[in-house]
Amino acid sequence: MLIVVLGPDGSGKTTLAKGLANALEQGEYRYLGHNTNRHYRVGQHWMASLPNRWFWVRGVRKLLVLWNDWLDHRTTPTELTIADRCSVDWVVGNRLFGRKSWRMYQWLVRWFPKPDLVLLLEGDPELIHRRKPEHPPARLTTLMRLYHHYLLQEKIPFRTIDTTQNNVSEALGIGTKYIHQLITR
Repeated sequence: MLIVVLGPDGSGKTTLAKGLANALEQGEYRYLGHNTNRHYRVGQHWMASLPNRWFWVRGVRKLLVLWNDWLDHRTTPTELTIADRCSVDWVVGNRLFGRKSWRMYQWLVRWFPKPDLVLLLEGDPELIHRRKPEHPPARLTTLMRLYHHYLLQEKIPFRTIDTTQNNVSEALGIGTKYIHQLITR
């Protein structure tokens, strides 16, 4: 079972995903975003060694990240994976910035298993902006709208948690409740 925590930067994705993995004994935490600290099963050295300024390198790097995400999901030994981010972010992020490549990512994402549940973190864009000032409130509002639109369009089950109205332990309780509802169905 794949549970994914999505939301804008500063909404508490990592905190909630790690907390849920710890709270749910059978859960395992996975980071499925892209950053320099992530370990990749395939292409680790290549991805770190080439500069990002060449267009073709960025494209191949993103394909390798998607392939690594697929491998991570397929080879996870636990029955429950709690993922911080997933390939849905690439579709939504590319749409947010008006990149035409979002259609390619939307096609690629279809090859990946859909999450069984997405916990979509949202809240007051002004408060999230205070946590991560590099993201203007208007962009955060658009991003949250795009997440909703994409998840509904792809029929991916999701529940929202307002992390500006709920503290970490309350958000953890809400997320745990949603996951238990899914498991006991």
